[in-house]
This record gives sequence, structure tokens and C-alpha cells, in this order.
Amino acid sequence: MKTLYSLILAALALMLSSSPRVFAQWVQANGPYGGFSTAVGVNPTAPGGPAIFVGTLGGGNFRSTNNGVSWTAVNTGLTFGGTYFGATAFAAKGTSMFCGTSGGVLLSTDNGANWTAVNTGLTSTGVIALIVNGNDLFAGTSGGAFRSTNNGTSWTAINTGLTTMRVNAFVVSGASLFAGTEGGGTFVSTNNGTNWSPSNIGIASLAVKALALSGTTLFAGSLTGIFRSTNNGTSWTSVSTSIINTLLVNGTAIYAAGSGVVVSTDNGGSWNPANTGLSGSIIFSLAANGSTLFAATSSYFAGVCVSSNGGALWSEANTGIAATYVRAIAAKSNGSGGFDLFAGTNENGVYRSSDNGNSWISTKTGLSNASIEALAAKGTAVFAGGFLGVQASTNNGASWAAMSTGLPPTVTVHEFAVSGSNIFAGSSAGVFLSTNDGANWTARNSGITNLGIRTMAVSGSNLYAAGNGVYLSTNDGTSWTPISAGITSSSITSFALLGTDLFVGTQGGVFRSTNNGTSWTPANTGFTTTSVSAMTSFGTNLIAAAGFGLYISTNSGGNWTAINTGFPTFLGFGFPSFYALLAVPTGSGTTVFGGSFELGIWRRPASEVTSVQLTSFATPERFGLSQNYPNPFNPSTTIHFSVGTYGHTSLRVYDMLGREVKTLVNENLDAGSYETTFTAEGLASGVYIYRLQAGEYSPSRKLILQK
Repeated sequence: MKTLYSLILAALALMLSSSPRVFAQWVQANGPYGGFSTAVGVNPTAPGGPAIFVGTLGGGNFRSTNNGVSWTAVNTGLTFGGTYFGATAFAAKGTSMFCGTSGGVLLSTDNGANWTAVNTGLTSTGVIALIVNGNDLFAGTSGGAFRSTNNGTSWTAINTGLTTMRVNAFVVSGASLFAGTEGGGTFVSTNNGTNWSPSNIGIASLAVKALALSGTTLFAGSLTGIFRSTNNGTSWTSVSTSIINTLLVNGTAIYAAGSGVVVSTDNGGSWNPANTGLSGSIIFSLAANGSTLFAATSSYFAGVCVSSNGGALWSEANTGIAATYVRAIAAKSNGSGGFDLFAGTNENGVYRSSDNGNSWISTKTGLSNASIEALAAKGTAVFAGGFLGVQASTNNGASWAAMSTGLPPTVTVHEFAVSGSNIFAGSSAGVFLSTNDGANWTARNSGITNLGIRTMAVSGSNLYAAGNGVYLSTNDGTSWTPISAGITSSSITSFALLGTDLFVGTQGGVFRSTNNGTSWTPANTGFTTTSVSAMTSFGTNLIAAAGFGLYISTNSGGNWTAINTGFPTFLGFGFPSFYALLAVPTGSGTTVFGGSFELGIWRRPASEVTSVQLTSFATPERFGLSQNYPNPFNPSTTIHFSVGTYGHTSLRVYDMLGREVKTLVNENLDAGSYETTFTAEGLASGVYIYRLQAGEYSPSRKLILQK
């Protein structure tokens, strides 16, 4: 046993010495679930049993081995979009799975755990369709059709006779291969794609999106309907006028989907709706695993839907698919020192998490609008705003009710502000006030010259609203005064408050006011882009979302530092973009949450964000600890230090009796120059010691807190 224990320790040591360095970083929360789905496919002979795959617009590929009950991300090796743009088509061949993406074709031989690009000879990488025919693999792309006879190792263009190069679909009927194209209709090849001939007699639309074969009958789906051929494509007959993106044959049933699903059980003679549970969804792909149907949906209520009764009833099957566009975040106290987190998505309504984002519950009952732009908690109620007004829940999201009396019928609510017993809604039609928890609303727009309000904030008796310009009200919105002097951007996206300082984020950067908006000055030092989409504050810190990534300022906007460790990258820039930020304080500390475009919610403890910031990647000649500045200080001071080699680094503050009063840094750091801020809240005036420990290097210096 002792020998075994020693071997385990040795193995662990080897793993640690050879594994990538792990730093404190942003972590993607497990949800909220859903997102724009672009393709769904099934491998019935996958290792371990049938596997269902789905590709998403932002979250990459996901796999389910339990018929859609739950999903796991399988992105390793995806090469386009930094691993986060998933498949647009799937095809199974034995135990292997192929996926087509905007970056080409990829192959997995281990059930999606790893993907390898197989693009040699594939001169067009925008893959739209894949099909296996015997030993051959065919790819339809935005630049023509291609064939591989060696599992994708190499490809040959097969476009002779095609009059258009965008190939949307394939189907095999005996010795004939059919291709559906965008603008050229349907083509047929009897020599495995070497030559093509038109097959369009009777097809009214030349934009053919889908093809399918049921027995010996061919079906073509287009934007003008479904066409059927009973003579192997010699001629076609219109059998439905539904708009079609995809077709599926499962047993004796033919399914066609676009804006909803229709089904035929009499070989296309008649079609019936099969939409229950698919409210507002646009469907791009259908697949079947035995009698279970899967639909990849986009638009409202997006994600994967599943039906186990032939399409009579569909239900969401999104658990684990984290590919949503989160536009709003709110936190509501749970009464026990913790909080419930609410996420408003662009496509899937509202989700709630009671465990810091580790799991999520869909809270859509009664929610008529899936696109949520604003969330706010007020007492026991949660308000959700978006297109067509406001809805509210008084039972933690279990059900929602419309709360739009007094709002214009086509208004879009972009932001809420809670002030005492009042709640304000900033909207496309200006500011509205409710004094009775949303039962009715009254316009409060006197003095607002541009009614497009996108963001609001409350500071004491001051109420701020902004869109194309900034406005101040000191009388609960009865009247407003423009306060935009010095702001050079006309597009305001966000507010942040830090003590007595007011900040606005704009498409032209951050602006700061120290006099309640009477005048503004730019505060953009350190940004690599000035397109600011969201802001939040906590303690003495500001966080801003700008372009692709996040930035922090610890000196009231004096300068900004990127804080993007943990985010994926693509073509050298950070990914994703963030449109909602929220700092949530709890008894155990503050957590910062970011709502992103197509990648759900990311989170990070505030202590990590503020503990240490890398100021230079250049390797210092030696370790160093600088004198804090300013010194004396009150209440905050900055400490600079440098690390010569990678290793564990700590920076701690002690009182004159040697008692530790605060840990500023305690993590592995790469070689570089760093700075951190020490805020001495709750400490008495006097002399303190700060000590750096990095390997054998352990210098100390004194600092003076003078209140």
C-alpha cells in the first residue's frame, strides 16, 4: 500500500509539473440554457450508444448521450470562432462524426471529445450540408460541392454543370445524387457528382433549402413550399406552401420545418401542423433517434426541442447548452444572506439560479416575450422588460403577469431604476413611473428632448436617464434637465456610480462627472477600444465592458486595465462581448457577473479581480517591491511589485504587532510587473507593514494610514 501511495504521489507531481498553469480567472457559469441552434445530428452507432449532437451560434457543439435530457460541451479542436461557433451540418459514418462549420469540415473519432480539421482541397470553408454515401462524403458549401473518398483527408471540387455555387442540401436516391442549391434549384448526378444536370421541372422556387427521400419519393423544401417527385426528379409537383428550411423522414412520416413544423403520413398528400411547444421558433435542422425527434431552433425560445410522440408535442431540451445572449442580470435577496440570480436572455426568456450560477431553472410560465432587455428586483417582485412592455413575477419567477397598463402598445423597455417605493422604466418612448409596483405607469418626459432612453440610475434624490443624451431629475421624473456638457458621444449605453462620482459608458468611451452631471471629462486611459456597452461598480472599483472583454479601474476612472483571463480568444482579440454587468455583495464577498453575447453568464469573485493587475508582460531583471503611493494615504494606496519567474506569490499587510490584517495577493503569477490596491477600510490610523513573498525573495516596506 505504501508503494502504491508513493506511485500516486509521483504521478500527481508529474501531472502538476507538466500541466498548463492555472490562474485565477473568469469562469463560464453553467447557463442560462439554450441559444441559437444551427444544426442537429445523430450518430446511432456512436461508442457507448446513440449520441445526439447540436451546433450553436455562440457556444460551439454540444453532445447528449441520454436522448437530450442533458448536454455536454464538446468543443476541443473547433477552429473557427475560437472554438465557439458550432456546426452548421452533421454527418455520421460508422463510429465517426463529421461536422461542417463556417471554418470547414471537422472529424471526431471519439464521440466529439476532440475534433480535427479535414479541409485539404476544400477551397470553400463555409459548409452548409454534409452527407455520407457508401464510402464517400459530400460537402455542400457557399462555394460549391466537394467529394472526399478518404474520410475527409482530401477533397475534390465537383461543380461541373452547377449554375450556382451555394449548395444547401443533398439526398441519395439509388444511383442518383441530388443537390439543392440557392438560385439554381435542384440538380442531379448519376456519376457521383462528376457531372450535374438540372432537375427543376415543376419547382417554382430555385432556392431549394432541403431534400429528403421517402421510399422512392423525393421531396424538396424551399421558401415557397414543398415539392414532390415520384419519378426520381424528372418532374416535381407542389404539395405545400409552407416555408421550409429542413426536411426529415422518420418511418412513414415526413417532417418539414421552417417557421414551425408540418408532418405528412400519406407520402406528402396532406400536411398537418406539428407545432405545439414550438412557440415563435424558427427551425433550421431536424433529426431523429428512433422515435424521438429533435429540432434545432432559433429566434424566440431558441435551443433544442424534443418530441417523443411524433411531433404532437415538443418540449425544451436545453439543460447544459450554454449559448445564450444574456442582456440583463438582476439579483434578489433570498432572505438567508444569499441571493437568487436572474438572467434575461435575448431568445429564451428569464432563467433563475439559486446557487451562484451553477444550475439554472427556466422561468417562462406566463412570459409572453422571450426577448428580455431589462430586469430589476423590488422587494419580493422581479420585473422584466423588453419588446411590448413589462411583466412581473411575485413568486420568484414561477409565473409572470403583464404589467404594462399606461405604456404605449409597441414600447420596448430597456432599463429599470428603483427609487424607494417607485420604479422607473426607461424605454423607446421615454421614462415611465409606477408608484404601485407596476400596476400602472405614467409618462415622465417633461424636458427630455430625445425619448429613446436606454439606461437609468438613482443616486439619493437624483434620478438619471440617458440614451442620445443624459438627463437629470430631482423630483421623481416630474421634470428633467439635460446634462451632457462635455460628452462627445451621442449614444449612451450605461451608468455607474462610485461615491459622489457619476460615470456614463458610451460608444465613444467613458465620461466622468464629479458635480452631478454639470460637466463631464473623458476617462479612457488604458482602453484599447472605446465602445463601452456596460458598467458596474463595487467598493472603490469600476468595471466596464468595452469591445471584446472587460476592464477595471481602481482609481475612479483614472486608468483602466484589461481583466480578461479565462475568456476565449479569436484572431488575437478577446471573446465574447458583454452587455450586462452586475456586482453582487454577499456575506462571503462580492461576485461579479457578466452577461455575454451568445456565451451566457461569466463570473468571478471580486477579490480576484481587484487583488492584482498585470502591468507589463516584460520579464523583469529581478524581483522587486516598490514603495506604495500615495504614502501616507486614506483610504486607498497602490503597491507595485515585480516577479522574475513563475511561481506562487503572496502580498500581505500586517500591523506593528505582526498580526495579518489583509491578504492582497495569494496565487501563482507569471513573470511580469504587477500592481494592486490596498483599501484600508475598518483599520485605524497608523503604521503598517506589507511583505512580498515570491520564492525565497521576501522584502517588506512600511506604509502609513492617515485618517
